[in-house]
Amino acid sequence: MNEELDESNRLYVEDWDVAPFYDDKMHSLAWSLLAHDATEAKLINYNVRVLSRQGVVSAVLVSDPEYLAADRQTMEDKVMPASDLA
Repeated sequence: MNEELDESNRLYVEDWDVAPFYDDKMHSLAWSLLAHDATEAKLINYNVRVLSRQGVVSAVLVSDPEYLAADRQTMEDKVMPASDLA
């Protein structure tokens, strides 16, 4: 899709921020990608797939690398438990 976008709107994936891992506590698979935009501003795309008896639920947290740890903690402590999936 990047090829179809104006260069100023493109995103570029650099590397894994966190390689895929399974979380026994949340029964989930998680990983995050480190990316940047055309202005070199960095962002993190943190993905979680919660595995339940009813199926799989996807959650995506997009965060500034500077705030990822706090944003991820909020997601794990408040958002996921409120969903009754974790």
